[in-house]
Amino acid sequence: MFILYFIATTLLSPFLLIYWGFNKEKRGEIGERLGFGGWNFFINRKKKDVIWFHAASVGELNGIKSLIYKVKTNNPILITVTSSAARLIAREISEHSYFLPIDHPLFIGRIHKLVNPKAIIITETELWPAFIKAAKAPIILVNARISDKTLPRYKKLSFLLRSILNKFTLILTQTERDRERFLLLGSAQEKTKFIGNTKYDQVLKSPDEEINKKFSSKNIITFASIRDDEYQQIIE
Repeated sequence: MFILYFIATTLLSPFLLIYWGFNKEKRGEIGERLGFGGWNFFINRKKKDVIWFHAASVGELNGIKSLIYKVKTNNPILITVTSSAARLIAREISEHSYFLPIDHPLFIGRIHKLVNPKAIIITETELWPAFIKAAKAPIILVNARISDKTLPRYKKLSFLLRSILNKFTLILTQTERDRERFLLLGSAQEKTKFIGNTKYDQVLKSPDEEINKKFSSKNIITFASIRDDEYQQIIE
């Protein structure tokens, strides 16, 4: 099944490059998506001490911020993301923050060899087959979850997911229900634990007095976990 997936990504990769090339917003991402650009920092780095974090979106990244800062005190950090908004926030945490390369051995496999991480920490359901298959370091899935909507689709792909899930050293789920769903899809019982969501470990700063004065008499609406293409809709 991995062979079919690799064939599919091989065929799709040129079309992705064409799309990015004609898209002004995406054009600047091509180098990182191919595993070049800032990745050169890791060339000839002999020490195996980098902790690699991967989160797709702003919401996923914010959910592991406290964990990243704890790890950052003792180890150099690499963060990969898939959205432009998440990359901006990732850069505030670590200068070594990039777009995840195309999920094909030619691109993501090269980055694994280049970075040679000590450990890899992935969030929620970022189960990229080539990324995970190429990993030589221990991999931990944190805030792991499977929604009601995606469960039926994952069941159909359980023959592929089983081998992916077995690559993980630990799968730490948000809820007991999520743990049961991962077990149903083939994860090993001894590796699959329910520990909750790390976003609740964050220490939130209280708003300063000036902000309190400015907004205390106003009704405030908060839009959270929004996507890049939703900003205009919100403004309108």
